[in-house]
Amino acid sequence: MTEELFADRRKGQEEAFFAKQDEEARQKLRRQEELVQRRGALRDATGIADDGMLDALLAHGIDAETTGAFALLPLADVAWADGRVEDAERDAVLTAAAGTGVVQPGLSLLESWLTTQPEEALRETWRAYAAALAAGMDAPARDAWRQELLGNARAVAAASGGFLGFGSKVSGAEEAVLLGIEAALR
Repeated sequence: MTEELFADRRKGQEEAFFAKQDEEARQKLRRQEELVQRRGALRDATGIADDGMLDALLAHGIDAETTGAFALLPLADVAWADGRVEDAERDAVLTAAAGTGVVQPGLSLLESWLTTQPEEALRETWRAYAAALAAGMDAPARDAWRQELLGNARAVAAASGGFLGFGSKVSGAEEAVLLGIEAALR
């Protein structure tokens, strides 16, 4: 009788073990399928074919719905150049976002970058993203994109600064960020 009890218990433990293994395998497969779908949607939204670049974007929470906001990350960098975001800079970033068609959830993401300064790893990913985007564009499209982004970045830099509206509207720190953006877009 004790032998049967142990055999039943062992069988139950084995079944539980294999059921857990099966569930973990199903979850892993679902995550892989979800990644393939998210990567495909991001590929369609950006035109970027490099899976490594797409995975880097996804790792930072950038997906097909937030790529428009991510393209404007340099505007947040300009706003943060002096160590804090002024209301006028925030307004200039959000105006640029509206002008380029950024909607929710991208708008919330952009606003979060105006509340908490983006980390360098995110900016590095943006530079790689910009290079990948530029590689897929013809010269006129690349120049138009570059001019639009730099124009919006300059508008953010000019949004605050000077004293009572007089004097230089662009600080040295903002100018340095603008030069960095320009270099990334070459």
